[in-house]
Amino acid sequence: MPFRVEESRPQRCAVCGRLTTRPIAYKTCCMNRPVYFCSLSCAQKWIRAWMKNQDQVMRGMRNSARLNRLGLL
Repeated sequence: MPFRVEESRPQRCAVCGRLTTRPIAYKTCCMNRPVYFCSLSCAQKWIRAWMKNQDQVMRGMRNSARLNRLGLL
Protein backbone atom coordinates (compact mmCIF):
# COMPACT_ATOMS: atom_id res chain seq x y z
CA MET A 1 0.00 0.00 0.00
CA PRO A 2 1.41 3.43 -0.91
CA PHE A 3 2.32 5.76 1.95
CA ARG A 4 2.60 9.55 1.92
CA VAL A 5 6.01 11.26 1.99
CA GLU A 6 6.62 14.95 2.78
CA GLU A 7 8.21 16.98 -0.06
CA SER A 8 8.64 20.74 -0.53
CA ARG A 9 10.46 21.13 -3.89
CA PRO A 10 8.48 21.85 -7.09
CA GLN A 11 7.64 18.63 -8.92
CA ARG A 12 5.65 17.53 -11.97
CA CYS A 13 2.43 15.55 -11.43
CA ALA A 14 2.69 11.90 -12.54
CA VAL A 15 -0.95 11.83 -13.70
CA CYS A 16 -1.70 15.12 -15.47
CA GLY A 17 1.83 16.54 -15.92
CA ARG A 18 1.10 19.83 -14.16
CA LEU A 19 3.99 21.54 -12.32
CA THR A 20 3.21 22.16 -8.63
CA THR A 21 5.09 23.91 -5.83
CA ARG A 22 3.34 21.89 -3.10
CA PRO A 23 3.42 18.32 -4.37
CA ILE A 24 1.79 15.34 -2.72
CA ALA A 25 4.31 12.50 -2.72
CA TYR A 26 3.57 8.78 -2.31
CA LYS A 27 6.00 5.89 -2.15
CA THR A 28 5.34 2.16 -2.38
CA CYS A 29 7.38 -0.77 -1.17
CA CYS A 30 8.33 -1.82 -4.70
CA MET A 31 9.40 1.61 -6.03
CA ASN A 32 12.72 3.30 -5.24
CA ARG A 33 11.50 6.86 -5.84
CA PRO A 34 8.32 8.61 -4.68
CA VAL A 35 5.60 9.53 -7.16
CA TYR A 36 4.44 13.18 -7.12
CA PHE A 37 0.92 14.55 -7.62
CA CYS A 38 -0.57 18.05 -7.88
CA SER A 39 -3.83 17.24 -6.06
CA LEU A 40 -5.58 14.57 -4.03
CA SER A 41 -7.79 13.68 -7.01
CA CYS A 42 -4.68 12.89 -9.13
CA ALA A 43 -3.22 10.88 -6.24
CA GLN A 44 -6.45 8.90 -5.85
CA LYS A 45 -6.56 8.14 -9.60
CA TRP A 46 -2.99 6.82 -9.50
CA ILE A 47 -3.53 4.81 -6.28
CA ARG A 48 -6.70 3.26 -7.75
CA ALA A 49 -4.84 2.20 -10.90
CA TRP A 50 -1.85 0.96 -8.87
CA MET A 51 -4.08 -1.16 -6.61
CA LYS A 52 -5.88 -2.61 -9.64
CA ASN A 53 -2.53 -3.50 -11.21
CA GLN A 54 -1.37 -5.17 -7.98
CA ASP A 55 -4.57 -7.25 -7.89
CA GLN A 56 -3.97 -8.36 -11.48
CA VAL A 57 -0.39 -9.37 -10.66
CA MET A 58 -1.58 -11.45 -7.71
CA ARG A 59 -4.31 -13.10 -9.80
CA GLY A 60 -1.75 -13.92 -12.48
CA MET A 61 0.53 -15.53 -9.92
CA ARG A 62 -2.33 -17.62 -8.54
CA ASN A 63 -3.41 -18.71 -12.03
CA SER A 64 0.13 -19.69 -13.03
CA ALA A 65 0.53 -21.67 -9.78
CA ARG A 66 -2.74 -23.48 -10.51
CA LEU A 67 -1.66 -24.28 -14.08
CA ASN A 68 1.72 -25.45 -12.81
CA ARG A 69 0.02 -27.84 -10.35
CA LEU A 70 -2.04 -29.25 -13.20
CA GLY A 71 1.11 -29.74 -15.29
CA LEU A 72 0.03 -27.32 -18.00
CA LEU A 73 3.06 -25.01 -17.66
